[in-house]
Amino acid sequence: MNHVKGQVKVLNEYEINKSTMAIIPEFTVDLVVISKVYETDDNFYVLMKPIEIIERSCAYFGSSYRGRREGTKQMISITHKPPIAISSMNQIFFFPTSSSLKVECSWISYNHVANFRGGKYNRSVVEFFNGVELPLEISRGSFENQLYRTAHLRAIYEDRLNPENTQQKSYKLIPDNEITSYIKGISIHQK
Repeated sequence: MNHVKGQVKVLNEYEINKSTMAIIPEFTVDLVVISKVYETDDNFYVLMKPIEIIERSCAYFGSSYRGRREGTKQMISITHKPPIAISSMNQIFFFPTSSSLKVECSWISYNHVANFRGGKYNRSVVEFFNGVELPLEISRGSFENQLYRTAHLRAIYEDRLNPENTQQKSYKLIPDNEITSYIKGISIHQK
C-alpha cells in the first residue's frame, strides 16, 4: 500500500467488489464509527459504518440488505448473524462476526479466507489467501460456524444458478372436457 508518510487513504463511500476481503469497524477520536476496508492489494478507511457499506453494496448489485437477509432465511433457515450474498453472480459472499446491529460487527469475505485459528482472549485470527492476517473479536468456534453457514448458502446458490440443475416439471394430463372442473370460470379454446 502506497501511503504518504503521516497520511492515510480515506474514501467517502464504497461498494464491495471481488477484491474486498474484510470490513472492520474503527472509531475516530470523536467516537464516530467508520470502516477499515481490506482489499487484496490495498487497505483504506471509508467514512461509513460497515453495515452501511453492506447495505450500499447489496443495492449496487440490485437488491436490498433486507431482501438478501430474507433470501438467506428462505434458503438455509438462518436468521441470527446470517451470511449475505452481496452478489451471487459474482460469487461475493460475506458473513458478520456478530449481530449486524452491534457497532463492533466486522464483515468477512468467504472467498478470501485461506485459514483461521483461535487467538488470545477467545478471539480468532483469520488468514487471507494474500497472506494478510487479522485478529477478530469472535471465538474460533463461532468463526468456523459462520464460515460453514456461508459455504452452505454459496453451495445452494451455485446449485440453483447451474443451468444443468433446472427442475423438471411434472405435468398432469387431463382430458379437455374435464379441465373446467379444475379451472372455474376460464374457457379453453383450441385453434
